Amino acid sequence: MISAILVGLVLGAGGASFVTAFAVIVLFVAGEALLDVLLRKNLITGTESKYVLYVQNLHASGDTQQRPWVGYLVQSCAFFVPSAIVGFFVARYFTS
Repeated sequence: MISAILVGLVLGAGGASFVTAFAVIVLFVAGEALLDVLLRKNLITGTESKYVLYVQNLHASGDTQQRPWVGYLVQSCAFFVPSAIVGFFVARYFTS
């Protein structure tokens, strides 16, 4: 989430339009979530990815989904995109 907020802050401070910032934020968050799905371990820390933990929690709760990666992508975008947009507007407010 911090990375999404930082992207929003940089775009807002850089003077990007809202449409451009929104497109970049959505692509960034979706790309980050896809990397979590494709890479089972974090390359820097060596820990399990957030997607692996998401699937483990689904199994622990007894929920079985045909395509858990779709739910993970939707959930990631639903949580991180609004945070990044808030970061965009905060940076735009303080730099104007």
